[in-house]
Amino acid sequence: MNIRTDRWRAWPASNAFTSWKARNRELVFWLSFLLLNALLFLPLYLLDLESSTFLPKISLQPGHPVQAMAELFVRRENADIFRLSAELLLLVSLYANVRRLRGPALRSAIVVAYIVILVYQVYEGVTVSLYKADPAFYNQFFLARDGVGFLVRHLSISIPAMMLGAIIFAAALGVVSSLLKTLFRGIAVDDLSRGSRVTLAALALALIFSGATAQQAFAQPESVVNSLLLKLRANIDESIRLYRDVSAFDDETFRRAYALDALTLAETPNIYLIFVESYGSVLYRRPDFELAYSALLLELESELTAGGWHVASTLSESTTWGGGSWLAYTSALFGMPIEAHPQYLALLDRFGNAENPYPSLARLLQAQGYHTIWISSIAEEITDALWQQYRDFFGIETWLRHSELAYDGAQYGWGPAPPDQYVLEYTRANVVKTDPRPAFLFFITQNSHFPWQTPPLVENWRALLELDPDGQERDDAEDVPHQALRIAYMNAIEYELRFLTQSVLDSEDETALFVFVGDHQPPRVSRRNDSFDTPIHILTRNPRIAAELGALGFHDGLVVPVEESGMKHEGLYSLLRYLLAAGYGIEGSDLPAYLPEGVPSVIEDAVETD
Repeated sequence: MNIRTDRWRAWPASNAFTSWKARNRELVFWLSFLLLNALLFLPLYLLDLESSTFLPKISLQPGHPVQAMAELFVRRENADIFRLSAELLLLVSLYANVRRLRGPALRSAIVVAYIVILVYQVYEGVTVSLYKADPAFYNQFFLARDGVGFLVRHLSISIPAMMLGAIIFAAALGVVSSLLKTLFRGIAVDDLSRGSRVTLAALALALIFSGATAQQAFAQPESVVNSLLLKLRANIDESIRLYRDVSAFDDETFRRAYALDALTLAETPNIYLIFVESYGSVLYRRPDFELAYSALLLELESELTAGGWHVASTLSESTTWGGGSWLAYTSALFGMPIEAHPQYLALLDRFGNAENPYPSLARLLQAQGYHTIWISSIAEEITDALWQQYRDFFGIETWLRHSELAYDGAQYGWGPAPPDQYVLEYTRANVVKTDPRPAFLFFITQNSHFPWQTPPLVENWRALLELDPDGQERDDAEDVPHQALRIAYMNAIEYELRFLTQSVLDSEDETALFVFVGDHQPPRVSRRNDSFDTPIHILTRNPRIAAELGALGFHDGLVVPVEESGMKHEGLYSLLRYLLAAGYGIEGSDLPAYLPEGVPSVIEDAVETD
């Protein structure tokens, strides 16, 4: 029995690879260290794969050698893996150069530190790639608490994909474990040369010195040298700042700015405020997107102009990127920038009751006799108590949910949800047209939500009731090639813009005001440097409103020729108030202040009124 055991134990020594490792322990040590280090930066690279290159991307512009050196050794926007973890280098250098500490305690500390760094890098990668936001525990905790369960239920990840993910995770743990063992073994047998130990020590001392003098340079995802401790400090500082901002919020400035009695209308047109999900300015920033998108806009613009509609467009800077639609449209409806989920929750807690109403855009219009309507078309519904809180929060009289849309046909994509064309036209036919009051209708589309599964476009929306609910396959978006995903996104945006244009042209309402605006950039097919801008289009037959939009810098038509934001999402409230007063106000009445004192600027180079 002992002989067999000895033979079994001796077998690896005769293995060619093991023998090579024994002869090249120093090389194996450096390879294991570099691989362990590179693995720490792999999560962000994989999450940002569509917009990153494997090798560092350096700007080699003639006459700018300092910039090139800075991108090589200090900071790179490209999410490549050729970076350095300060803590890993310091701990390994300590283990290699201080023999007295070379024991189980320090080995355990290195293993624990490595796992903690890796977990944080995954967390940072998700935050940066999905929301283009600096990591802040205070913000991401509430996002995870309120959104992870909903996200998991609606991503429709297939069983094979989940199994593959589990296999990859287990394999990654095995690789990390093997590399750590190789690293420790290479040091423990004292096969490292003096040169390697001195190199480790010199790098560690250089990091300590530079980290002490330029700490901010080590605390960002783009830093070539990353420090977990400095990142944690920056994260905690940002969390504290956000907490204090939320706690210290004073709504009196906004209450004065958006007083409900500041607007008097002689005419009350129907107003359709439609947020188009994931409708981002990335459509202008990729040659293939831009070509198809511009051609589509020119075609639709020609149809609208022929139908007697004035169209004005610009880009609006959203408060969120790649997700968090509620932050974008609440900023617009409340007239204040809401950039983090805790801010939204604090507002919901304060104003989500009938006793303490906020003067939102919907309440402003209610004071003018409007019937305020909100459509939520996704299949999953929350409790009646929470629905009531949302109604009080936004100031909505009629809130249509999925169960109230009289739809049992095919569902699509996120939610899932009925075809947006059906949802909007059903509401217009059964709610807007049956009430003599003017309507303010808010709707955020669902069919342009990732993973972009597009319904058919029909001439008569009632035909959508005949779609077979059993004939829809909900593909796992993770299995779709990136190019196919980009095509699906473009198809979804084309669907939304075509059916909205058709809805406007089919409208018998000559005085209606239509506002179509994107909530944020699309995830997965846009990059972190694509800005927060989204298109906004305002459609009217009123020449006075068209003239005011032109004076404010909006471009005539659907196409925006300049890739710069002309406004901010939180400015939509005061913009609409201004336009309504200019286009439908009592003759000779004072227009409301366009840029209320104390409220963030909403449109650059805005026209001030007396």
